[in-house]
Amino acid sequence: VAAPPPSDLGPAEALRRNEALAANFWELRRRADIYYAYSYIHSYIQEPFTTLLPEHVFNCALFLWNILASSGFSAQPVQALLAQVQGGPEAEAAYLEKVRAEAAQGSAQQSRGHLKEVPLGISRVYILYALAKQAQSLGACRLARTAYDKLQVLRVPPSWQHQIDLACLAIRSKPYSDQDDLLPVCNWCMTTNPLLRSNLDACTNCGHPFIRTFLGFDILPLVEFQPDTDIALEEAQSLIAQEPNARKSQNSDGWHESTRGGAEVMSLSEGPMPGDEAGTDLFVQKMLDAASYFVPGEPYQPVRIDRETLVEL
Repeated sequence: VAAPPPSDLGPAEALRRNEALAANFWELRRRADIYYAYSYIHSYIQEPFTTLLPEHVFNCALFLWNILASSGFSAQPVQALLAQVQGGPEAEAAYLEKVRAEAAQGSAQQSRGHLKEVPLGISRVYILYALAKQAQSLGACRLARTAYDKLQVLRVPPSWQHQIDLACLAIRSKPYSDQDDLLPVCNWCMTTNPLLRSNLDACTNCGHPFIRTFLGFDILPLVEFQPDTDIALEEAQSLIAQEPNARKSQNSDGWHESTRGGAEVMSLSEGPMPGDEAGTDLFVQKMLDAASYFVPGEPYQPVRIDRETLVEL
């Protein structure tokens, strides 16, 4: 439990404290997601039989590697993270500076090809072996070759070495490409992303994070948004709970029943369907407008929507 904020903090110190606590929260949550996903990889490697589908193992291993290879991920122990939350303002400020320094250092190490540290109990060999094996079976030959190349510089069990060497030779006879249906597409900017992304599993163009389901770690078709700054949280929730105006104006689904010549007839009107508003969607329009004004390389910002769009959700 975090300590209550001191009353003598200035605006700048309070802002820095909130930044440190937010960074600590996301780091701890990311750590929990990593251990949960790794439990599937560990079971896949250790247990003689598995009920997981190849796509699930592939998605778990790919999610883990994209997170662990990112410069924004901190591999310090959980006890150190909790100590920063329970400490005073000095500890929180030191933690925030450390996070920024580790991010810069991680980017430099990644550019030189160095591997980052991983949390306690996580095995890079297990992740890369599962990723390479499933990528090869699913047709992601380029990803499989990259994973096998990374395995060559790690210490693997002696019983695996011969199998990995044969797989490295076999994968080089395959085309150096991945199946198009395996490449993720960003739901915001519609950019096709590569499988390996060292940016905390986000879009390489706009930075929108990929939201995954924890059933099979598939990417969900979700887009993050934020209400305008002048809309309070309670007001935003009430606007979302309201019935859209298009549904109020049309109570039917476009079908009309009538009687012609003694027979019951059902006809479909030519007007727009409920919620269609003559083929336009306010949220989609806001999303496309934000994507059109986005400049690659700038920090990621969620889509901003107004009250009218909140009502139509």
